[in-house]
Amino acid sequence: MPRLSQRLLAVELKMRGWKRKDLDRRPKGDCEKIKIARRLRQETTMTWAWIAEHLAMGAGATRPIE
Repeated sequence: MPRLSQRLLAVELKMRGWKRKDLDRRPKGDCEKIKIARRLRQETTMTWAWIAEHLAMGAGATRPIE
């Protein structure tokens, strides 16, 4: 995982008091996951597919609601 993406994800999880395992427990379309996905997409070069996989939003997701 690229460093910037890893750092941003860690910051977002910490802000919410979540651990990585919490991503699996929350619904795929969770509003907070969408906020994290938007930030990752805006501030990194990660693809929507990569983001969806790492946020446990579903393997077939192409892009969250913008």
